[in-house]
Amino acid sequence: MIPLDDLEQLIAFAKHGTLVRAADALHISQPTITRTMKNIEHCFGVKLFERGKNRIRLNGTGEKAVEHAEKVLDAARQMMTAVKEYDKSLRTIVVESCAPAPLWFVIPQLAKKYPAMTLSSSLAGNKEIMEHICEGSCHVGIVLAPPAGQGIHCRPYLQENLSICLPPNHPMLPKAPSSLAFQDINGFNCLLRSRLGF
Repeated sequence: MIPLDDLEQLIAFAKHGTLVRAADALHISQPTITRTMKNIEHCFGVKLFERGKNRIRLNGTGEKAVEHAEKVLDAARQMMTAVKEYDKSLRTIVVESCAPAPLWFVIPQLAKKYPAMTLSSSLAGNKEIMEHICEGSCHVGIVLAPPAGQGIHCRPYLQENLSICLPPNHPMLPKAPSSLAFQDINGFNCLLRSRLGF
């Protein structure tokens, strides 16, 4: 089996065109990269280079070897990333919320209950959160209303209460306060607090 470091040297040689430039780019000695090229050729058991006086260059087979070496190194990098991300996922609770305020409560609660876990939180839309819950990339989703018929366990978490304060002679005053709807206040000037929920 050819070591990955050797494949990196082969790719560097193909990119830089000479052993000297490839060695400089990799911060290794020229004799080291020369030995590596001989070792790679020996491992393949076929001729990869055309050799001339004080110079070698890749032949067609060598160029094919470089093409495959790039794929192998790319696959190796993807493997390393995937394994590290998987390991991280085992120690991370991912929380997505449709609004910032619920995170102020749920994150400290989760941190207290699961002190050994890392918490990752972000904001997203209801549809996106439900997609992430279904595919498993999100562990806790906070949405405005539970989705219908998706087989997901949902329970109410927070409730937001709104109050309307009216002056004594306001035209809406005769209505029972519990029967006021947003359409009833449409068109009236309202002063709002700076820190509102959704």
